[in-house]
Amino acid sequence: MSRLLIIIIGVSVCMFGIHSYKNKEMQGTVEYMPLKDGVSHNKYALQEETEQKIFDLSVMEGKKDELTEKEMMEKFYEQFYSELSMEEIEERIWARSSYYKASRYYEEITDYWENIREVRDIANKMEPLFFTHMKYYTEEDFTNSPFVVIHLAKNEIYARHGYIFVNEDLNNYFMGCAWYEPICGRDKFHDQVFNDYERKNLELLIKMEKELQ
Repeated sequence: MSRLLIIIIGVSVCMFGIHSYKNKEMQGTVEYMPLKDGVSHNKYALQEETEQKIFDLSVMEGKKDELTEKEMMEKFYEQFYSELSMEEIEERIWARSSYYKASRYYEEITDYWENIREVRDIANKMEPLFFTHMKYYTEEDFTNSPFVVIHLAKNEIYARHGYIFVNEDLNNYFMGCAWYEPICGRDKFHDQVFNDYERKNLELLIKMEKELQ
Protein backbone atom coordinates (compact mmCIF):
# COMPACT_ATOMS: atom_id res chain seq x y z
CA MET A 1 0.00 0.00 0.00
CA SER A 2 1.42 3.40 -0.97
CA ARG A 3 2.36 6.03 1.59
CA LEU A 4 -0.43 8.25 0.29
CA LEU A 5 -3.12 5.61 0.79
CA ILE A 6 -1.88 4.94 4.31
CA ILE A 7 -2.07 8.65 5.12
CA ILE A 8 -5.55 8.99 3.60
CA ILE A 9 -6.90 6.03 5.58
CA GLY A 10 -5.34 7.30 8.80
CA VAL A 11 -6.39 10.93 8.66
CA SER A 12 -9.18 11.51 6.13
CA VAL A 13 -11.83 11.30 8.86
CA CYS A 14 -10.28 14.03 11.01
CA MET A 15 -9.36 16.94 8.76
CA PHE A 16 -10.08 20.64 9.55
CA GLY A 17 -10.44 23.50 7.05
CA ILE A 18 -8.96 25.26 4.15
CA HIS A 19 -11.03 27.41 1.82
CA SER A 20 -10.85 28.17 -1.86
CA TYR A 21 -9.27 31.47 -2.78
CA LYS A 22 -8.42 33.75 -5.65
CA ASN A 23 -4.78 34.27 -6.43
CA LYS A 24 -3.64 37.68 -5.22
CA GLU A 25 -0.95 40.05 -6.41
CA MET A 26 2.41 39.15 -4.87
CA GLN A 27 3.72 41.62 -2.30
CA GLY A 28 7.01 41.84 -0.38
CA THR A 29 9.89 39.43 0.10
CA VAL A 30 10.25 36.81 2.79
CA GLU A 31 12.04 38.30 5.77
CA TYR A 32 11.86 37.91 9.55
CA MET A 33 9.32 40.70 9.91
CA PRO A 34 9.09 42.94 13.02
CA LEU A 35 5.80 43.07 14.83
CA LYS A 36 3.66 46.05 13.81
CA ASP A 37 0.71 45.46 16.11
CA GLY A 38 -1.04 42.68 17.97
CA VAL A 39 -3.65 41.88 15.34
CA SER A 40 -3.34 38.43 13.84
CA HIS A 41 -3.95 37.98 10.11
CA ASN A 42 -4.24 34.21 10.39
CA LYS A 43 -7.50 32.58 11.41
CA TYR A 44 -5.68 29.60 12.92
CA ALA A 45 -3.14 31.57 14.98
CA LEU A 46 -5.21 31.85 18.18
CA GLN A 47 -6.28 28.22 17.97
CA GLU A 48 -2.67 27.09 17.49
CA GLU A 49 -1.46 29.25 20.37
CA THR A 50 -4.13 27.90 22.71
CA GLU A 51 -3.43 24.29 21.70
CA GLN A 52 0.30 24.79 22.22
CA LYS A 53 -0.19 26.24 25.72
CA ILE A 54 -2.30 23.24 26.67
CA PHE A 55 0.25 20.85 25.15
CA ASP A 56 3.24 22.55 26.82
CA LEU A 57 1.48 22.47 30.19
CA SER A 58 0.78 18.77 29.74
CA VAL A 59 4.44 18.12 28.93
CA MET A 60 5.60 20.03 32.02
CA GLU A 61 3.19 18.06 34.17
CA GLY A 62 4.45 14.81 32.69
CA LYS A 63 1.08 13.98 31.18
CA LYS A 64 2.16 13.86 27.55
CA ASP A 65 5.28 13.19 25.54
CA GLU A 66 6.11 14.97 22.33
CA LEU A 67 3.79 14.23 19.43
CA THR A 68 4.65 11.27 17.26
CA GLU A 69 5.16 11.63 13.50
CA LYS A 70 1.71 10.11 12.95
CA GLU A 71 0.06 12.49 15.42
CA MET A 72 1.71 15.50 13.81
CA MET A 73 0.56 14.36 10.38
CA GLU A 74 -3.00 13.92 11.63
CA LYS A 75 -3.01 17.40 13.18
CA PHE A 76 -1.65 18.85 9.94
CA TYR A 77 -4.42 17.22 7.91
CA GLU A 78 -7.00 18.38 10.45
CA GLN A 79 -5.88 21.96 10.01
CA PHE A 80 -5.60 22.14 6.25
CA TYR A 81 -7.80 19.50 4.63
CA SER A 82 -10.85 18.75 6.75
CA GLU A 83 -13.36 20.39 4.41
CA LEU A 84 -11.91 18.81 1.26
CA SER A 85 -12.59 15.39 -0.18
CA MET A 86 -9.71 13.36 -1.59
CA GLU A 87 -11.00 14.14 -5.08
CA GLU A 88 -10.92 17.87 -4.33
CA ILE A 89 -7.38 17.63 -2.96
CA GLU A 90 -6.24 15.81 -6.10
CA GLU A 91 -7.97 18.40 -8.30
CA ARG A 92 -6.17 21.18 -6.43
CA ILE A 93 -2.82 19.44 -6.92
CA TRP A 94 -3.30 18.99 -10.67
CA ALA A 95 -4.61 22.55 -11.05
CA ARG A 96 -1.46 23.88 -9.38
CA SER A 97 1.02 21.51 -11.00
CA SER A 98 2.22 24.14 -13.48
CA TYR A 99 3.28 26.38 -10.58
CA TYR A 100 5.26 23.60 -8.92
CA LYS A 101 7.10 22.66 -12.11
CA ALA A 102 7.85 26.31 -12.90
CA SER A 103 9.84 26.75 -9.68
CA ARG A 104 13.61 26.48 -10.04
CA TYR A 105 13.50 24.28 -6.93
CA TYR A 106 11.36 21.66 -8.68
CA GLU A 107 14.00 19.16 -9.79
CA GLU A 108 16.14 19.32 -6.65
CA ILE A 109 13.26 19.14 -4.17
CA THR A 110 11.58 16.34 -6.16
CA ASP A 111 14.84 14.40 -6.03
CA TYR A 112 14.96 14.98 -2.25
CA TRP A 113 11.39 13.74 -1.74
CA GLU A 114 11.84 10.68 -3.95
CA ASN A 115 15.35 9.56 -3.01
CA ILE A 116 15.78 10.78 0.59
CA ARG A 117 12.21 10.65 1.87
CA GLU A 118 11.24 7.84 -0.53
CA VAL A 119 7.96 9.61 -1.31
CA ARG A 120 7.10 9.08 -4.97
CA ASP A 121 3.42 9.99 -5.20
CA ILE A 122 1.39 13.18 -4.77
CA ALA A 123 1.98 13.12 -1.01
CA ASN A 124 5.03 15.31 -1.64
CA LYS A 125 2.62 18.08 -2.66
CA MET A 126 0.22 17.40 0.22
CA GLU A 127 2.60 17.18 3.16
CA PRO A 128 4.98 19.76 4.69
CA LEU A 129 8.74 19.31 4.57
CA PHE A 130 8.86 19.51 8.38
CA PHE A 131 6.45 19.97 11.29
CA THR A 132 8.21 23.12 12.47
CA HIS A 133 5.04 24.33 14.22
CA MET A 134 4.74 21.21 16.39
CA LYS A 135 8.28 20.11 17.20
CA TYR A 136 11.63 21.60 18.26
CA TYR A 137 14.26 20.60 15.71
CA THR A 138 18.03 20.45 16.15
CA GLU A 139 20.88 20.73 13.65
CA GLU A 140 21.16 16.95 13.74
CA ASP A 141 17.65 16.69 12.28
CA PHE A 142 18.91 18.44 9.16
CA THR A 143 22.18 16.53 8.79
CA ASN A 144 23.07 16.16 5.10
CA SER A 145 20.05 18.22 4.06
CA PRO A 146 20.92 20.29 0.96
CA PHE A 147 20.70 24.07 1.01
CA VAL A 148 17.41 24.05 -0.92
CA VAL A 149 15.72 21.99 1.81
CA ILE A 150 16.91 24.35 4.55
CA HIS A 151 15.84 27.35 2.49
CA LEU A 152 12.36 25.98 1.77
CA ALA A 153 11.90 24.71 5.34
CA LYS A 154 12.56 28.24 6.60
CA ASN A 155 10.09 29.76 4.17
CA GLU A 156 7.57 27.01 4.89
CA ILE A 157 7.11 28.56 8.34
CA TYR A 158 5.89 31.75 6.66
CA ALA A 159 3.88 29.91 4.02
CA ARG A 160 1.92 28.00 6.66
CA HIS A 161 0.57 31.36 7.87
CA GLY A 162 -0.45 32.45 4.38
CA TYR A 163 2.50 34.71 3.59
CA ILE A 164 2.40 35.91 -0.03
CA PHE A 165 5.81 35.57 -1.65
CA VAL A 166 7.01 38.15 -4.16
CA ASN A 167 9.93 35.90 -5.11
CA GLU A 168 8.66 34.04 -8.18
CA ASP A 169 10.33 30.72 -7.39
CA LEU A 170 9.12 30.66 -3.79
CA ASN A 171 5.65 31.67 -4.94
CA ASN A 172 5.59 28.91 -7.56
CA TYR A 173 6.88 26.27 -5.16
CA PHE A 174 4.34 26.97 -2.43
CA MET A 175 1.48 27.52 -4.89
CA GLY A 176 2.22 23.94 -5.92
CA CYS A 177 1.62 22.74 -2.35
CA ALA A 178 -2.03 21.77 -1.83
CA TRP A 179 -2.09 23.08 1.76
CA TYR A 180 -0.86 26.60 0.93
CA GLU A 181 -3.35 29.48 1.01
CA PRO A 182 -1.86 32.91 0.16
CA ILE A 183 -3.67 35.48 2.30
CA CYS A 184 -1.20 38.08 3.61
CA GLY A 185 1.48 40.27 2.03
CA ARG A 186 4.54 41.75 3.67
CA ASP A 187 2.87 44.99 4.66
CA LYS A 188 0.35 43.18 6.88
CA PHE A 189 2.39 40.23 8.07
CA HIS A 190 3.20 40.01 11.81
CA ASP A 191 5.68 37.62 13.39
CA GLN A 192 3.41 37.33 16.42
CA VAL A 193 1.55 34.59 14.54
CA PHE A 194 4.54 32.28 15.09
CA ASN A 195 4.33 29.93 18.05
CA ASP A 196 7.40 29.06 20.12
CA TYR A 197 8.23 26.02 18.02
CA GLU A 198 8.27 28.18 14.91
CA ARG A 199 10.35 30.95 16.46
CA LYS A 200 13.01 28.56 17.72
CA ASN A 201 13.07 26.56 14.48
CA LEU A 202 13.21 29.73 12.41
CA GLU A 203 16.26 30.92 14.33
CA LEU A 204 17.93 27.56 13.74
CA LEU A 205 17.11 27.45 10.03
CA ILE A 206 18.27 31.02 9.44
CA LYS A 207 21.55 30.18 11.15
CA MET A 208 22.03 27.00 9.10
CA GLU A 209 21.05 28.74 5.88
CA LYS A 210 23.72 31.40 6.42
CA GLU A 211 26.33 28.75 7.16
CA LEU A 212 25.55 26.90 3.93
CA GLN A 213 25.62 29.97 1.71
